[in-house]
Amino acid sequence: MTHPFIRRIAVCASACVLGCAPMLAAPVAWAEDDLAQRVDSAESVSRDDTVVESGHVDIGPKIVDGQWNILARDDSGATPVWRDLNHLVMKVNDHGLLDAPTQTPYEFLGGKEGEKWWIIPQTENPGVVWLGWNTQDPQATQRMSRGATMSIGHIDGPGKAWLFLQDGTFGEPRVLVDATVTTPQDVWVDVNTHVHANWVFTQPGVYVAPIRICADMQDGSRACAQSALRFAVGDSTHPEDALKAPIPTDFTQTEDSSSTQSGSPSADSPESPSTGTDADSADSQSRMSTITSVAIAVAVLLLVLVIVGIVLRSRATRRDILRVQEERRSHIHNRED
Repeated sequence: MTHPFIRRIAVCASACVLGCAPMLAAPVAWAEDDLAQRVDSAESVSRDDTVVESGHVDIGPKIVDGQWNILARDDSGATPVWRDLNHLVMKVNDHGLLDAPTQTPYEFLGGKEGEKWWIIPQTENPGVVWLGWNTQDPQATQRMSRGATMSIGHIDGPGKAWLFLQDGTFGEPRVLVDATVTTPQDVWVDVNTHVHANWVFTQPGVYVAPIRICADMQDGSRACAQSALRFAVGDSTHPEDALKAPIPTDFTQTEDSSSTQSGSPSADSPESPSTGTDADSADSQSRMSTITSVAIAVAVLLLVLVIVGIVLRSRATRRDILRVQEERRSHIHNRED
């Protein structure tokens, strides 16, 4: 039978390792098995003003005429169309009104009983725009090295907003973007990946956020493009107001000085002038943080194993002493007899 103290040690070891798991998880967006889709290189590009109120839309990089662009693949109609984000509004209508989550583990949202928020869920809700992102443009996947860094700046709007991912029904939510953070927040996306997450808005109105996607190419060049996400939240909010909203300028011009709002220098050329300083620094910091967290987790686990070893050795030594004492008493008793 396992001693209660040993069981407690084992539980502590598990808790330590599980407690370190959130630190070990970098802000990475993983593809889900049920999100398989085929993206064709011949899909058209549109610069027309468009409002999408329901159906499937993915943000992502697309190479057009040799240029790296950040566009939205609108799959809400019969034929997929890549749309310029500067001419696209995601209309989050009142079909997306849901009770604010207040239970564990959603305390970070600060919701209160009775509140209703507008939510674009991670799984599709018919009648509500279903917004995700992908790195599946065939030309982009052929040229990208490992993946891309999607950076979303401060979400400007009348209420609070979040973007968070949940792994399965009972998985802990992983916050990717928090509107209370004023600096850009990075999400790493592997090449040829399709992801959806939860978008939450607490008040109706216009929300605008700058967005940038950068990637290292296989030829050693780096490509970046910047644009903006536009949301018209609530039935009473006019999409035209979102189209007119100014684009926030959260990002430094280091990587985008040679770029337009929706394109960047050619992804064909190694001489692309984009330096990638900010995203490289963020990726480096993320890797360093992950390495440090792994080292801490390993150290904690080794310490727990040492403690368990000491306890087991101590118990074995005590058993040996008791056995010797019992043998001596038995020997003395036999001599007296």
